[in-house]
This record gives sequence, C-alpha cells and structure tokens, in this order.
Amino acid sequence: MRYIFNFVPVCMALALLSSCVGEEQTADQPEVRLASITGTEVSEDGRGAEVNFEAAGGSVDVEVSANCDWTVESGLGYWYAIEILDDSSFRITASDNQETGARYANISVVSVGGAGVSSASVVLRQAAPAPEGVIPIEYTLQGDDTDIIVPEQGGSYRVEVACEENWTALSLSNWITVEQDAAGFTLTAGENSTIGMRTGSVCISAGNGSEENTVTIPVSQATASTSAMVIEVTVGEETGNAAILPFDTTNGTGVINCLVDWGDGTMSRVISDYPSHQYAAPGVYDISITGKVASFRANQSPELNTIRPTITAIKQWGNIGLESLKYGFYYCANLRTIAAPDEDSFSQLTSIYSCFDHCTSLEAIPEGMFTTAPLLNEAYSAFSACESLTEIPARVFAGCSQVTRFSMVFKNCKSVTSVAPDVFEGCNPEDGFLQAFYATAITSIPEGLFRGCTAAENMSNLFANCTSLTSIPADLFSGMTSVTNMMSAFSGCTALTSIPDGLFADVTSVTNMSSVFNGCTSLTSVPEGVFFGLSSVTNMSSVFRNCTGLVSVPVSIFDDCTAVTNFGNAFNGCSALTGESPYTEIDGVKYHLYERGNNPAFATVKTTAGCFAGCTGLSDYSVISSTYPDWL
Repeated sequence: MRYIFNFVPVCMALALLSSCVGEEQTADQPEVRLASITGTEVSEDGRGAEVNFEAAGGSVDVEVSANCDWTVESGLGYWYAIEILDDSSFRITASDNQETGARYANISVVSVGGAGVSSASVVLRQAAPAPEGVIPIEYTLQGDDTDIIVPEQGGSYRVEVACEENWTALSLSNWITVEQDAAGFTLTAGENSTIGMRTGSVCISAGNGSEENTVTIPVSQATASTSAMVIEVTVGEETGNAAILPFDTTNGTGVINCLVDWGDGTMSRVISDYPSHQYAAPGVYDISITGKVASFRANQSPELNTIRPTITAIKQWGNIGLESLKYGFYYCANLRTIAAPDEDSFSQLTSIYSCFDHCTSLEAIPEGMFTTAPLLNEAYSAFSACESLTEIPARVFAGCSQVTRFSMVFKNCKSVTSVAPDVFEGCNPEDGFLQAFYATAITSIPEGLFRGCTAAENMSNLFANCTSLTSIPADLFSGMTSVTNMMSAFSGCTALTSIPDGLFADVTSVTNMSSVFNGCTSLTSVPEGVFFGLSSVTNMSSVFRNCTGLVSVPVSIFDDCTAVTNFGNAFNGCSALTGESPYTEIDGVKYHLYERGNNPAFATVKTTAGCFAGCTGLSDYSVISSTYPDWL
C-alpha cells in the first residue's frame, strides 16, 4: 500500500542501554511487566503502553514488576533521557521539542533468564508545533499492508521510498536493522524468541530546519514461542466477501494484542474488538492468529450476522492466551469442525458458557477436549442445540474439577445417540446438571455417568424429552447425597419401559420430585422401592402424570415420603391404572394419600387437585370421588 506524507513526526536516533540489578532471579522463566506509568494507562497484560509528551517536555515514572534482573533498552533519540530510580522503577524525561514535527521513540524493558526472554514496550510520542512547510515523503508497503509485520521466525521486508530530497531510514528498535539504497530500504529482524510480541518502528527523515519531515512506520513481530490459532472462514455474497473475528473485551479479560494473517496474503496487527477484513473474491480462507487474544464472544457486536455464517472450522487452537470463550462461537451455524486443543491452548481458560450454543452444523467434539483446562469453572450450555452431533466422546470434561455447573451442556443435541461413561470423570459440580441431556436421542445411559459427583444439587429436567431412552442404570445416582431437585428428570421419556428399584436410594436430601416420570407413556409398572428413603421430599406433583400405560403402582410406594405437601396431579391421566391407590399401613390401619390428614406422622398435604383425575380403574375411585373430590 502506498503512503504520502507532507507532515509526520520527527524522530532522531541515539542508543541507550540502562540496567538495574534487582532481586536474585527466582524463576527459570523470566517475567517482566509494566506495573504503572504516571498519567498513562498500561495494557492489562502489562506488556505495553504509550506515553504522550507535550511539546514543552516533561517526565513520567515507570513502575516495573519483574521476577529477576531487568534492563531498559532504547531506540535512538537525543530528545529524551532515562534515569534508573531503584530496582523497580525508572524515569523518562523528554526535553523541550523545538523541532518542526512530533518525535517518536520506542523503549523496551527486558528481563533475561535461563529459560528465555521477557519484555514490555513503551512507545514515546511528543507533540510539536505545526510547520510552515515540509518536504513530501512517499513510501509503499507490500500489498495492502498498513504497517510492517515480520514473521515470528524472522525475515526481511522491503519498503519503496520516493522523496525529492535526500532521505534517511533509521530503526528505532534494537531488534530491527535497516539497509538503505536509492529506491528504498530493506528491514530485517531475527527470530523472536521472547515470550511476547515485539513492537517497534522505523522512521524516514528528509530535509533540514523548517522543511524537515519524518515518517514513522510501525513494525510488529509475533513470538515464535507460541503457536497460532487457525480459523477457517468461508466468505461470499451473503457477507459481502467480508469476515469478522469475534475478539472481545467485554468479558473482563480485555487483552487483544495479536497479528492476524487473513489467509489472502494480507496481515495486520490487531489490538481492538471485532477486527474485520474485506476479501477480493469469495472463497475459503485460513486465518492465522498469533499473539494474545484473551476472549472470544460472538453475541455482542452489531455485525453478528457477518461473524456467524463465515466461521466454518477451527483448525488449530494454538496458544493465544485464551481466558474466556463465553459465547465464543455462539450461533455460528456453519461451524462444522473443531480441532483438538494443543497442550497449552486452554491452560488459562475459565469459561465456555454457551461457547458452541446453536452451532447446528458441528459434527463432532474431540475426545478429551477440555482435559487440559484446569481453570475451567463454567460450562453452562456449552454445546446446547448442536443438532448435528451424534455422540458425546470420552473424557470431554475429565478433570475439570472447578466447573460448578453443567446445566444444559448438551441440551437439544437432537442427534446424539450415545454418551461415553467418563465424560465427567473427576468433575463434581455443586450446581449440578440441570437439563444437561434434555431432548437428546440417547437410547441408554452409561453406568457411572455421574460417578463422584457427590456435591451436585440440581438434576432437574436431566433427561427430559429423551424420547428414545428405553432404560436407566440402577447406579445412575449412586453416592449423590446432595441432590435436592429431581424435578422432571425423566419427564417425556416416552420409550422408557422400566425403572430400576433403588434408583433414588442415595438421593436422600431431595425435596422436589415433581414430574419426575411425567409423560412416560411406555411404563406399565414401577418397583416398590423406587422412592424408599426419600423422607425429605415435599413435592410429588405430577410425578406419574399422563403415564397412560401405567397399569399398577405398589401401594407402599410413598411409605417413606412422609413430608410431602404436594400430590397435585400425581396420577392425573393414568387411565390404565388399576388396583388400590397407594397407602401406608401404620399399626394395622391403612392411610391412603387422601387420608394422611388423619395421622400426625404425615405432613399436611396442601395441594391435592388432579391427583387421581381420570384414574377410574382404581378400586377405591368411588370413595375418592364421593368423599375426597378435592383429589380429583
């Protein structure tokens, strides 16, 4: 891309190297950060800042946080000075600017250790009076580039320069060398072996005195120590051949400082939300991202209709410092495939809240996908409505011990027919699994699916509307003594033919069993001990409602459920039910549900309406209808 400047900042060159001997190095991997700068905002990761001086000059103090010795390395420039104050701070002082343009420089704070190099950059700018006249400088970058980007492995970059007067190109950064000729200059940089992105600049100066003009060109280089994230986009008429990446700062992490290779020969440095790119032609492009992007979020920007349809694959997660994928690829309906993560891809990841929610084309989840995400604490609705998934593979969340809830994690995955038994191995979410497998197509549940999840409290709607489910393992809730809510856990499981005895034997803290088997039309009978031991249950409303195939129920089924206050609609619509309605025998006396008020051993049943509505085949139906009509 071609640029013409009639006035741009002046910059000179002077090498300065200062060092400060701090505490003895205590870690193999050096870490240095900018803690604070007087009157200036430092980036959230502490790796960068911009200091703007007035033309009159001034000083700022820089606080440094480091785990070993650090030095200050400076580009050339006679107009500022650096003074080391102590082992954690230094001062930058700018002189009075009497030149014809602004002045620029770049300072790096560097810490070197046995395991590598860590650095942070400070860009200096100083304002200047507007000049009366300047010499035009014209330069041309490669392709559509707006600044210079050097590959992490190092290399050269050619810049063509046209100017009526003699001109000079100078590097402002010690990691950049410049070789000038009559038609332009070639910039060269070695491999970036630091742990972060390097930024610098080159200035082109021409003329003297009042006619002097200087152009500053930004230079960036990603680090070779991290791998790139690669996202496939498919662009066309629907999106105007444009793509947008869902980089985000609203999730609280905020850090975006990366290089994006758009896959068509164009690269750009990105430091802000939702970067976009216009392609010359429709097609499929691989976008490579190196550097730092802490958060993805595809539900915040007005350009969502452009973001969602273009993203078709995540080919590589790389290591870009991901901390949040909350709504990361939300409603990206054309996303077909996602790669398995690299070893450190998710090492800082804390949330996948609705990350792939409504990714209706997603075909598979990599086995053990989040086993290397030790900080993950939120998986709510992560894969909800991924309608093309057919199975939940092994160990997807194995070891994610900090996740507090898996609510709706696979809800409405309508094509899922099988679930690996170790999906949640090592997990113990306190909030539980509300609607976790709601409306999936599973035919059976693996034994031990929730093994070890002893802290889980909410299991409501767990397998509700799983219309292909035919059986339940007896140990499904083994050891889950903290569960308080089983509402609608198997509601709408129309193919379920049997309930194992003792299914709820360990969920002795449960208080809500309402609608647990509501609409299970294929059930013909239930075991005697299915609710034994549930002395804390208060709500049994609609527990077998509309179980139209249910022929018999053991009379002692509710013997231990003495605290129930709500039996409303419990058997409503069970038109095939025969025999005597449930009762508990105490000292030889039968106490049917409708007679519990006659014995203080039972809580007062407050809600009764509809309990036996339509159960005309019961042997005591006439007694209920004539004496206890409020139970119909």
